[in-house]
Amino acid sequence: MAPVKKYLIVLAAVMLVASCAHDPNKFAVTRANKGAKAMKRDRHRRAVQYLDQAVAAVPDYAEAWVAKGMAHAEMGQISLVRESYLEAEGIYRALLQSEPNNVDLIVSEAYVLVLLGRRLEAARVVDQGQERLPTSTRLIFFSKGLGDPLDPLSGFDGAPLANPAPWD
Repeated sequence: MAPVKKYLIVLAAVMLVASCAHDPNKFAVTRANKGAKAMKRDRHRRAVQYLDQAVAAVPDYAEAWVAKGMAHAEMGQISLVRESYLEAEGIYRALLQSEPNNVDLIVSEAYVLVLLGRRLEAARVVDQGQERLPTSTRLIFFSKGLGDPLDPLSGFDGAPLANPAPWD
């Protein structure tokens, strides 16, 4: 597995455990965590089953949608990848409307936009967040890590942050 993919999977697992956007019920969190563990063991079909249970219990569990998209990506199911990421993006966008200064939501929304191959939009989301929260070290770090949104090879120490979305 490519280092960038491993980084993204680990980041998704951290997002699942942190569950930063809101507090989903215990069943959904348990299922999402089992899904993350299955992904670490390269059991992607099983991961999708657990993550399906998580989003069925809590449909606005954005972190589980992201992880589900990553599991589908590992299995080459591109249309399902996009569908999962779009679900997460819609959830984060709606949450940001009510909590525009929530750094976790800003970073999560930008991250999903990057996964969707929409780096310019991701940069815009981070820039708007930095205008409201200029001292946020997380936003500063993410902005620097994003690199030049017009250069697909820039980001996080010169490595591609994510492969261009195959549906573009």
